[in-house]
Amino acid sequence: TTLVALRSITHSLRGWPTPLGVAINSATGCFDADGKITDETVEKQLKRMAGQVMAFATCGMGMAA
Repeated sequence: TTLVALRSITHSLRGWPTPLGVAINSATGCFDADGKITDETVEKQLKRMAGQVMAFATCGMGMAA
């Protein structure tokens, strides 16, 4: 429900959320002391979402602010 709420807020602010939302349970210890990802599944999800963000950013380069 948190991701749904964030998507709703983004839409109300005329934002464009990524199709993939990544929820990370920080209690599972998927990051090491240096902040590096230790969970392969989380890493794949974050890379996929980052790819979507970059693709959307390049689509909007010609849009007026």
